[in-house]
Amino acid sequence: MEILVGIAALFVLGAIYLVYFAPSNKFYKRWPAIDDDEFVRRCSPGTNREVALKVREIISDVSGEDYEHIHPEQPLADIFR
Repeated sequence: MEILVGIAALFVLGAIYLVYFAPSNKFYKRWPAIDDDEFVRRCSPGTNREVALKVREIISDVSGEDYEHIHPEQPLADIFR
């Protein structure tokens, strides 16, 4: 009986994680992973590569989103949802 209760508890915790904490598939479909070269190509002409990638890194760190899914044309409201 204790094993069944433990399994049920794990199932409930897993469901809660999937609903509230798992990454949004909609976000990742809209903003697929891109590498650094593609990121810089999408920036405005004349953008300093090192500065652009540092800003990307900072936004990724602060938002908790994967670095590869941060795009230069992405509205901040999409990142900090």
